Amino acid sequence: MSETSKKFSTPVLIALIIFTDVMQALPLMLLSGNFLWIEMWIYILIFTIFMTYTMFWLRKNNPQLLESRTSMKGSSKTDKIILSLLGVVCIVYFIVVSLDGGRFHWSLVPVLVKILGFIGVAFGLIIMFLVMKENAYASKVLRIDKEGGQKVITTGPYAVVRHPMYTGYILMFSGLTIALGSLFGLIPTTIISILMIIRIPLEEKLLHEGLEGYTEYTEKVKYRLIPKIW
Repeated sequence: MSETSKKFSTPVLIALIIFTDVMQALPLMLLSGNFLWIEMWIYILIFTIFMTYTMFWLRKNNPQLLESRTSMKGSSKTDKIILSLLGVVCIVYFIVVSLDGGRFHWSLVPVLVKILGFIGVAFGLIIMFLVMKENAYASKVLRIDKEGGQKVITTGPYAVVRHPMYTGYILMFSGLTIALGSLFGLIPTTIISILMIIRIPLEEKLLHEGLEGYTEYTEKVKYRLIPKIW
């Protein structure tokens, strides 16, 4: 077992999963004032299953990626600003969906539409896992791992769009907003999507300049986020 794998022992991974769940569930419960908010608990269950499987899979198959996904090392100043803004907007997001979907019910979202939202959450999380499974260099920050021999990934979801991780994130957030019954939550969701879209040119500039074969890859895979659209 590598040193990185030892660092992420089973108790450590379980603690990280519990901490992440609490950091999501607690604000939702407190802001909504609804500890029996069924939609929230369904989301927490789906997310817990995803995170548990993903983290244990990464520890076994790609512990270096697991470490990079939990670190901000190597991030540029501009990227840190964008990530910080994303963090702030995510806080606003949870406030809005909690007050709307869990407490005051400003939005009237039919149950069937909420179910479709949960399907969107599941598909978004699946896409994100497939990205991490396919791309051993899917770091949270914008950087090229030259020492690790990073190369262009052209298979799996990368054969469809150039930035499938963003596609997964946007689909997950959009689906979650609807699943929690908050149409007003689509406002911060849109801002989150815009910040991710702003990040794409920065990432592509870095990859064009520093990753051999990326320019040729962009000529083959034309779409960035959505097939046949953009």
